[in-house]
Amino acid sequence: MVDGGLAVAAYERRNGTMVLTHTTVPSQSEGQGVGSALAREALDFARAEGLRVVAECPFMAAYLDRHPEHEDLR
Repeated sequence: MVDGGLAVAAYERRNGTMVLTHTTVPSQSEGQGVGSALAREALDFARAEGLRVVAECPFMAAYLDRHPEHEDLR
């Protein structure tokens, strides 16, 4: 929970892959790093589980493009 509601990073597990499908952050919390925190946690989880990552969500795809340290997950 964050100010204004629930922030969510939705994903599906498909054959050893974490498919990041959608990210939602309440408008009151936008621009405060909440989405980036969700992305970091999701990618840390994928790494710990040995999953590859596919970002269908535009926010997550942009995050991955800006953070090459996660390139090994693709």
